[in-house]
Amino acid sequence: MGMLREALSSLNSLFGSTRQILRDAGPDVGCSRESVGGIAIAVLNLGLRPFVSKWHPILQTWENHRDPKVSPKEHESCWRKENEFRAELTTLRLNLEKYANAVAAIAGV
Repeated sequence: MGMLREALSSLNSLFGSTRQILRDAGPDVGCSRESVGGIAIAVLNLGLRPFVSKWHPILQTWENHRDPKVSPKEHESCWRKENEFRAELTTLRLNLEKYANAVAAIAGV
């Protein structure tokens, strides 16, 4: 299994890249909730933001207590919230599928 920090960092990076794509596409891209831009905004605000906002500070607090002699991976594996984090990450992935399906419908796929 991958590291929790890597997963959280990847999710967090989607905010900047999505905002840049929307900015480059212009203001009309997000006009409708049924547009790709509208869906992207919903993914950020309704999908990713609650997860990242919850878990970033909790994981960071745990990381701050790591003994330098212990690897980050080993430290994460000792975290009592690891399974909860992974379960919520799985739920997030499943919930984001509805947005992927909406984009596919717009694209005619």
